[in-house]
Amino acid sequence: MEKQEETRIFSLDDATLIQRCDALRGSLHRDQADLNYRNITPIVLSNFQGQIDAFRETDTDIEWQGILTDVIGKKNQSRDELHIQVSNIRNMAQNVFGLGKGLYKTFGFTYLDRLDDNNYARAAKRVHRMATALVTELAPEGLNAVILATLQAKVQEFDEEIDSVATKEEVRDMATQNRIILGNSLYRTASKLASVGKTHFFSRDEAKYNDYVLLPSPEGEEEPEIGPQP
Repeated sequence: MEKQEETRIFSLDDATLIQRCDALRGSLHRDQADLNYRNITPIVLSNFQGQIDAFRETDTDIEWQGILTDVIGKKNQSRDELHIQVSNIRNMAQNVFGLGKGLYKTFGFTYLDRLDDNNYARAAKRVHRMATALVTELAPEGLNAVILATLQAKVQEFDEEIDSVATKEEVRDMATQNRIILGNSLYRTASKLASVGKTHFFSRDEAKYNDYVLLPSPEGEEEPEIGPQP
């Protein structure tokens, strides 16, 4: 059974969540003596800081957008360069065999420009295969071993760029899911710790109480009312 992806449970952007958790960590450290009876200990604060740091250090969506923009740009450039080579062979075949006739059709040039990347790569391999088989017939148009080798190299390069984009997208998706998981865990911990401070200071210290009103309730959940404490 395929594992279901986790979704964000908070509406804050990541930078705001980090900033508010940093502030919460500061308030808890300040009030540790008052909250020690609620198990707000140095170990708890250290673990909370570790969660904040782990989330802070994850790659952001903006960073991955930049990485993907770069590899997609290289892939598109590679396709353009391959298209130049394929178009050259196409013209040779047209001049020798006639447009849409006989052996020209075996190259599969029809609708070539409309193909997605994977199918274009397959079509380009076919063009190379047929051009190699018909090199003698196309030699009067200038086809030679150098042109065939260049075409083959460009096909291979384009194939590799397609794989590079797919790989980066997979890694990006895993990184995004990891960031969501860490963010949700941090949010749950912060919400729990903030509730401890709010509960304690509700009727004791309004200013400190307000320091713990940092986070909206998790989506779909109602924050319980906090009554006065004895």
